[in-house]
Amino acid sequence: MNPPVVTTLLELADATSHNLDFAHRLGVRLSYGEETITETGLLEIARRHPQRTRLHMFSKHQEALNGADWEWHIVGRRRTLKMRVQAKRLQRNDVLRVKHRVASSGKQQRQLLIDTALTDGMKPLYCIYCTERQRELWTQTVTPDGLKSYQLGCLLVDATKVPLSTRRLPEIEHDCFPWHYLFERSICSPVWRDHALVEDLYGNLRFLISAYELHSTVIDPDDTRATADSRSLPPTVNDLNDETPAPFDETGVAETTAEDRARLETDTANAEEIRQADLQRLVERRISRMLIIDVRDELVTPPRS
Repeated sequence: MNPPVVTTLLELADATSHNLDFAHRLGVRLSYGEETITETGLLEIARRHPQRTRLHMFSKHQEALNGADWEWHIVGRRRTLKMRVQAKRLQRNDVLRVKHRVASSGKQQRQLLIDTALTDGMKPLYCIYCTERQRELWTQTVTPDGLKSYQLGCLLVDATKVPLSTRRLPEIEHDCFPWHYLFERSICSPVWRDHALVEDLYGNLRFLISAYELHSTVIDPDDTRATADSRSLPPTVNDLNDETPAPFDETGVAETTAEDRARLETDTANAEEIRQADLQRLVERRISRMLIIDVRDELVTPPRS
């Protein structure tokens, strides 16, 4: 049985943090760049969740025209969140290279990312790969015995909040958030222990199979490390599936359409037509990856208040 997507994101972020730390060690002559980390992560998400994901990948011969590495569509029952993402890896010397001019156009990558994403109704994001040592705010949680914590090595941040002059993660870390926040912002073991037990048809208590791993995860539900105003954060799965009282950033969010749902299909003429149109658009934009995740039946904790 596959784990929930949020568990996969936590494990990939943990692995990224550890692997990047190893690659940074003196005496280890190993390149662990954005391309490798991104492709490994996207492929792993698709491999673990074949029934809920669609992944389009093809060779990247030229630099993207819009400053992005991949598109990310999260399709809920009511709403769909669409994002354009540019990956950035912190260097061994802790430098974060935001300033980058695209050779084909001479324009700054950051501005291309922001302008084209907003024009296409998507949210522009940086995905920052970093080690535990390089983070000051999003560090690993201290946990009680028997519970597991994760290193948060994949941070997302609104590109509009990242100045072109940014050179260090601490300059923007207060606006960053771990990428699993797209699914659940407060995973806490007591909450999951309480809600992972259900009564089956025979009156016996059973663990929900899709939630069984989360009772070993500890992240403080009252964590205030991210920007306090929740309206600056993208919606969670709860927000995409139902009406929720909590506000969220509506950039890149729209009502789920028949076209969004068709992207999740595989064997209909309409789905193939939309897939071909997506691929043509990605080729024209020189984006080599597109990840679509179906969260219409994703199990999450009770709605945020």
